[in-house]
Amino acid sequence: MIYLLMLLTSFGHAGFWTQTGKEIVSPVTTDAKYYLLSGSLLTAFLTIDSVEDGLGHDVQDETVENKPLGSMSTFGDLAGQMIPNAAYILSMYGVYYFTDDVSSKSKSIHMLKSTIYTGLTTSILKAAIREPRPEATNQHRDSFPSGHTASAFAFASVVGTEHEWYWGAAAYTLAGFVALSRINDNAHRLHDVVGGAVVGLSYGLSLHYLYKDEKSEIAKVYVAPLQDGVIVGYRTTF
Repeated sequence: MIYLLMLLTSFGHAGFWTQTGKEIVSPVTTDAKYYLLSGSLLTAFLTIDSVEDGLGHDVQDETVENKPLGSMSTFGDLAGQMIPNAAYILSMYGVYYFTDDVSSKSKSIHMLKSTIYTGLTTSILKAAIREPRPEATNQHRDSFPSGHTASAFAFASVVGTEHEWYWGAAAYTLAGFVALSRINDNAHRLHDVVGGAVVGLSYGLSLHYLYKDEKSEIAKVYVAPLQDGVIVGYRTTF
């Protein structure tokens, strides 16, 4: 809530819109573009494959029929509703608030922005594509991409870039569980969850790359004192 109020009060600043624009397109302007491209190609393949009743169709039928997660899929449903994301944002901001640890604040902002951009992108794609859900009784046309999976992978990619590998492994395991739970409950098809994973992963990674590049640029600027003033320089390598 605190960050949302800060964002609302920043709408009128040109710098805010410039930075927001850079963040929105970051999946195609940073090294995350390689994940986005490969993930999009895989999603396209699985989409075509599902129309032809191929691998995706077989996975869907077998998973829905056997329900390997059983009642545990309810946990996957909850974990995909941005609950882990919100808990992370609040906990990291809490650490910053009580300890003045600036790195915790940046982690909180990273998760907040990744979650917001992922949610907006997912909503736009759902409204534009209007794919019906696999459930025969469900008339909603918002199947692609899976919002639960997108949220879970946004969470996992931020944790994976901001913390030790074992925390990242746990977060990605949770994201995979969420994705499987959506197929288990016949709420989404295989290409829906892969598409959602691509969206969430792309924003979590691209914002990490964007921040890293900006910090790198800042680090190249130096200020040195002189007798009658200062000298500002820029260091680079070839």
